[in-house]
Amino acid sequence: MLRQPPRDLAAPILTSADFKRIAFESAVLSAGAFGAYGYGLARYGMGAQANTLAFTSLTVGQLLHAFSCRSHTHSLFSAHPPAGESLSHVCRRWLAGAPVPGLDHAWAQGVSWG
Repeated sequence: MLRQPPRDLAAPILTSADFKRIAFESAVLSAGAFGAYGYGLARYGMGAQANTLAFTSLTVGQLLHAFSCRSHTHSLFSAHPPAGESLSHVCRRWLAGAPVPGLDHAWAQGVSWG
């Protein structure tokens, strides 16, 4: 049994409200990346550090966005607990290894830590 009736066949797949939501969410993710890049430019100047801050903030923003992007009312944890646990494991591994010099290179080379 369906929890809700099927959508109207004449209705568009994406409504104007969906496009507004997509635009808002992409603006927030972009603003975070540009803000981190601006901070990196001010602190370190143009170079690898500023680029790394922008890339990392965009990546983390997308990971965090994945927790709630599938539903207006439920998070990933309530809708699909195994998927939520997997995503949280990825976030914890990143947070544990990001500040440790050399550890990020070990993960990139495929070293298993258990």
